Amino acid sequence: MTAFDQAWSIAKMPYHGTSKARAKLIMEQGLRGQKHPAFPGKRVSFGAKTLDLAREYAEMKDKDGVGAVIHIADDVPTLMNKPKASAIVYEGTIPPEKLSIVKDFRFLNSGDMPNIPYAQYLVGGGYDPKTDEAFVNLRSHVSDFKMEDPESTFYYTKPRIFRDDQDLIDRIVRDLSHEMAHQAMSPPHSQDLWDAVRQKLPNDSTVEERKMAQDKVDSDWERFQEYGAWSATPGIDEDEKWRKLALYGIYPKNAA
Repeated sequence: MTAFDQAWSIAKMPYHGTSKARAKLIMEQGLRGQKHPAFPGKRVSFGAKTLDLAREYAEMKDKDGVGAVIHIADDVPTLMNKPKASAIVYEGTIPPEKLSIVKDFRFLNSGDMPNIPYAQYLVGGGYDPKTDEAFVNLRSHVSDFKMEDPESTFYYTKPRIFRDDQDLIDRIVRDLSHEMAHQAMSPPHSQDLWDAVRQKLPNDSTVEERKMAQDKVDSDWERFQEYGAWSATPGIDEDEKWRKLALYGIYPKNAA
């Protein structure tokens, strides 16, 4: 199996959406089948064929509106798996070793990031502080390609040279490492940080002055996160790192 096949197999595994609390129990005891009127005399469980559908179930089943999604290995025997059905049916208990929590991979769709046109193809990954989830957008990688002139933005005028397996995996690891660095440094405003800021403010400071101080910390910490994330990103040289950081107004100390 090639590296591309390994990445693709993750994307097409069946999924089970549930609450975070139940996901923890499932990973300890396995996914146990339940009685269902459509399958008399059997205990069954269900797996969605798409990650999006499993996420919808997870969001409905958890009070935080997020939930958790579990991969089900594609070699688990099925009770029913009709080609046009949206779900797969399993009988009995699926053991924990055949299950894994989905944390790192997504296939973004149009509309998932409405503020970014064509985000499903252009966004390599991201970090969602609301769910504390770092992820790689596999859709952007499996459709990605190199160009003869990588500096050109007019890619449609250049011959497409598709990436090989190793290059694909290297880019996935790079993007995931970058987003996990963001995750490690988030949330940006810990209580300790804010306590330190408040101690330096005059007792008679106004609401506006406190807001300005908060905005300053917000801005500084965002830049700090970007510096840390790009410094921890594997596979890029110093020149590329500083080109990325320049987008946030961060330059080398010795820069003119």
